[in-house]
Amino acid sequence: MLGKLFKYEWKSTCRVFLLLLAAIGGTTLLGALIFQAPMWKDMLGGSGSAGETLANVVSVLAILLYVLLLVGAFYAAILYLMVRFYRSTYKSEGYLLHTLPVKGYQIVFSKIAMGSVWVYLIYIAMMVSVTVFFLAMISAFSGESVFWLLGHTRDFFMEASKEMRMLFGELPFNGTSWLVLLCAGLILGVPSSLLILFGAISLGQLFAKNRVLMAVVCYAGIMIARWILTSLLRGACYAAAALGRKGDLFGYLNSSMLVSIAIDVLLAVGCYAVSCHLISKRLNLE
Repeated sequence: MLGKLFKYEWKSTCRVFLLLLAAIGGTTLLGALIFQAPMWKDMLGGSGSAGETLANVVSVLAILLYVLLLVGAFYAAILYLMVRFYRSTYKSEGYLLHTLPVKGYQIVFSKIAMGSVWVYLIYIAMMVSVTVFFLAMISAFSGESVFWLLGHTRDFFMEASKEMRMLFGELPFNGTSWLVLLCAGLILGVPSSLLILFGAISLGQLFAKNRVLMAVVCYAGIMIARWILTSLLRGACYAAAALGRKGDLFGYLNSSMLVSIAIDVLLAVGCYAVSCHLISKRLNLE
């Protein structure tokens, strides 16, 4: 039955997210074409500073529009997942879902898993988009082709990786562990954030009126509690590092990041348990 839930979530969300991915691709293509257009080359090759000034203005506007579109696509994805969870679980659309022989934890898990997959895909699309966009911009300024830049990008990253390994080896703290924690935070951050959002939405359903508003209030309360707890524990980590050896101060970076990841995971697990309990025991559809 869990497999059927995944299939249902896929069919229900694929159109919206495929459109978002297509929008990111179209935005990237449009941005790249702007910097490869003959008009752009004419501006760069213009006599005096007028052509360069106009090219700079157009490039700034293009970058701003590009960033706005990317950020808009990302937050549109998050907003859609929130609205879908609310409507398909706690509104009238949820009547059919809750007639199925499935447990509350299966419903939440399928929504979190599929939502996380889509957000990861959005992340990857955004990284590819940024790479292509800036390659096109560098190509316009340098006069080199995008394919030439792509060929030398590999050499650049190989040299950068060597420099990073040398840097991590010279740092007075374990740079590899910091990099591992950074990757773990990026990977775990997506499902953790979604679980906290869904948990706040579930808590908002405990109220008879203004459920959406109360969900926002619950989310704000969770974030305030998270900030206070994180600040206290980070302060404790800094104090412990400051009282230790001088080199231990650099260990604060690792311990601080570990504290943030641990708190987010604990909050996510708590919100997951709350959502499962409310769906299974205290469901109140609108």
